[in-house]
Amino acid sequence: MRKHVQLALLFLLAAAAMGKTLDRIVVVVDKGVILASHWDQAVRYEALVEGKDLNVVTADDREKTLDRLIDQELLQQQLAGTTYQRASAEEIAAKARDLRRQVAPNADDAQWQARLQRYGLDEEDVRERVAIQLDVLRFVEARFRPSIRIDPRTIDAYYKNTFLPQVRSAGGQPPPLKDARAAIEEILVQQRIDDLLGAYLKNLRAQIRIRRLEPAQKEPVAR
Repeated sequence: MRKHVQLALLFLLAAAAMGKTLDRIVVVVDKGVILASHWDQAVRYEALVEGKDLNVVTADDREKTLDRLIDQELLQQQLAGTTYQRASAEEIAAKARDLRRQVAPNADDAQWQARLQRYGLDEEDVRERVAIQLDVLRFVEARFRPSIRIDPRTIDAYYKNTFLPQVRSAGGQPPPLKDARAAIEEILVQQRIDDLLGAYLKNLRAQIRIRRLEPAQKEPVAR
């Protein structure tokens, strides 16, 4: 095993020796690990964001979350080898506030804390997940966006074949192409980024050893 995995194992053994609750390594991803506590935190966070009750989180939902955690770990390992500037505390706090407004727009502080508690989370859990998402998103944008060029004819075709039918079917009045061009170009750029990211992650998974150390959990996350 690599040094990072060995250190994680030593940490867990030390915790057990001190009588603390023993966390578990669920997946080894090359130089890093995903712990059961990380998995559980991510499941709860995603349920919070989606407004989904923990009682309806299924084993399949949990497996999809774990798959996303593996992708995040792969990207974070790539990020670690760069000079990339990670998100600042101020940026993380601002994004966490945006998330709160999105999830609970009319909640006061007490109601927000009660909601977090209902999902088994606290403010630090939210900031931790937000920080990871910000770092990964910026890494992906920096890596793929500069190389993407959208042909004007592709924008014209999207406007005619996709944008106009969608707006009209919704009963709206579509704006002229010149007013919609920038928004359509961004949609196409994001689609291209998604395609490139998918291929990139597929290549990383083929090159990097990923080992599952714990079988799939069949019980829901709610306690």
